[in-house]
Amino acid sequence: FLALNDHAPVYMSRYAFEPHYNGTEKNIGLDQGLKSSNRLVLVDEDMPIAEGIIVYGCHHAPKVVDFGSCGLNMIQDGRMTEDDFRHEQYLLVVENGKRILFSGCSHRGILNIMHWFRPDMQNLMTITHIIIMTLQQKRLSILAILQTFVLYQLIVSLKEYLLFIILVGKSILTNKVIQY
Repeated sequence: FLALNDHAPVYMSRYAFEPHYNGTEKNIGLDQGLKSSNRLVLVDEDMPIAEGIIVYGCHHAPKVVDFGSCGLNMIQDGRMTEDDFRHEQYLLVVENGKRILFSGCSHRGILNIMHWFRPDMQNLMTITHIIIMTLQQKRLSILAILQTFVLYQLIVSLKEYLLFIILVGKSILTNKVIQY
């Protein structure tokens, strides 16, 4: 992004450059050379970036559901430990009374993120990694997603609800994206 855009600031968690690993061998952390960019804005907890637009970290927010780190690790105090995903950030846009939430990987758990922000459900944008979960974690995720949708009353008919259950289940259990 820095190479393609020569002027936009990049808002990053102050924890973004900590070492992160998939398992114990594969380093998946950021290129440390990026630290020198004068366009990085390091965010601690919360930072308004424009009227109605706030970047959040939620580092200390309690989890309602904890799925663990799914094999992702970090170096903390000189030792390998489960990743706590404190480097993740969320962007909340409030406009015309609507709360629109943008979340990246959502490793801290979409249910937790929804609990913290209470976004308008039709305005929740997220990219998640369900592929690396164990089968039991996937089953729990399916139940959590279904409970959330039922809770927020987004399913308008029994037929649509059943179709949704089938598609989400197939998608998560087969690791394939299924269009809805």
